[in-house]
Amino acid sequence: MMSARFAFGVFATLLICSCAFHKPAEPVRESGDRSATTTTRAPFHIETTGLEGDEPSPHYWVVTSTQRVPLPVLPHPDGTTCPGAHFTISPDQQWIFADEKLYHRANEVWLLHRDSELHYTLVGEPTFGRAALAYYMRTTGKRLPSDYYFITRIGPWPNVGSRIRLTLYSDDWLDVALCYDFQTRTFSISDDQTTTYY
Repeated sequence: MMSARFAFGVFATLLICSCAFHKPAEPVRESGDRSATTTTRAPFHIETTGLEGDEPSPHYWVVTSTQRVPLPVLPHPDGTTCPGAHFTISPDQQWIFADEKLYHRANEVWLLHRDSELHYTLVGEPTFGRAALAYYMRTTGKRLPSDYYFITRIGPWPNVGSRIRLTLYSDDWLDVALCYDFQTRTFSISDDQTTTYY
């Protein structure tokens, strides 16, 4: 009789403890014209709407179980309409990268910083990718070709330190690695130009 009581007590304790822990985030699903991306650590995901029709007009939202907050409009320097961006959320949820395919092999990237709760603002004018390119041109004195495409590849979120690596690339005239410091919000040319991200 005593062992049955003990077994029941152990079972009840385990049941109570298991209820105390949060469930892991469920995988994000796509439905209709909405798509979403998230990271396993983030308590929210990014949702895209407005993808239906011949001319997509994407709108982006930060979504939790109780809130739906719009992200800023992602400006396109060349006016290109694209079918929606892919989002990567930093492990501390303070930063979001948006990456969107444009034309040919070109892409555009935006960086957003968390100001308060679920509200984010854009970093870099007119986009983060163009701000990185402008920094490089200004620092080196190089000039843009009249016809070019422009690719920005972002390295993984840093586990140690505050800098992230990015690669600017275009056939024949550009292949350079930069760093961006999240604390000072400044670019620098990377000391290591040997590794690129594609």
